[in-house]
Amino acid sequence: MADFVSIIIPNYNGATTIARCLEAALASRYPRFEVIVVDDCSSDNSIEIIKQFPCRLVQLETHVGTSRARNVGAANSKGDILFFTDADCMLKEDTLEHAGKALAAAGSDVVMGGTYTLIPFDNTFFSLFQSVFINYSETKRRTNPDYVAAHAMMVNAEVFRDRSGFREDFLPILEDVEFSHRLRRTGCELAVNPAIQVQHIFNFSLFGSLVNAFNKSKIGRASCRERV
Repeated sequence: MADFVSIIIPNYNGATTIARCLEAALASRYPRFEVIVVDDCSSDNSIEIIKQFPCRLVQLETHVGTSRARNVGAANSKGDILFFTDADCMLKEDTLEHAGKALAAAGSDVVMGGTYTLIPFDNTFFSLFQSVFINYSETKRRTNPDYVAAHAMMVNAEVFRDRSGFREDFLPILEDVEFSHRLRRTGCELAVNPAIQVQHIFNFSLFGSLVNAFNKSKIGRASCRERV
């Protein structure tokens, strides 16, 4: 029997993307899963949209950040396996199937990562460039990558809880880097399988593309510090 998977989605003011995210997650062909959305005190109409879908909604009373939202999602999950993604990402119908097979073959002490599809949801020049670039960057080292990104991360639930989850006092864009490095230091392995894909909704302009590149450079610098 396939492991039960909990898809955990943090949401903060994601009204423009959360419906597509949930439609895609719930359309998965994987036989045993649940979808948990943790709303981080959104001020838009996210809650109204989320309530239209057959998922579990956990509402936070104050805005506390993505790491806390992910940890709360994990605490409220029933799955043997946790699959983390974002409110602006859409799972493919076979994403969980590929992820489940890859993690089962690798073992429970492996944190398994995926990546973005080559073609993003909004197929514009700047969004396409970002999706292709991130796909290449995240899959060039499939064994022992520097880190596994939380937009497509699969981890054994017991392993996640034993390592105390994501640090909630960490810079939001770097929490998955810190988490990956901490798990590796405690005996876990990291791996990336390019068949595990989510389609990202960028809505990027030139300015947004440059901001994202700047943020990615911060990840690179932080990764270097973590490994020293």
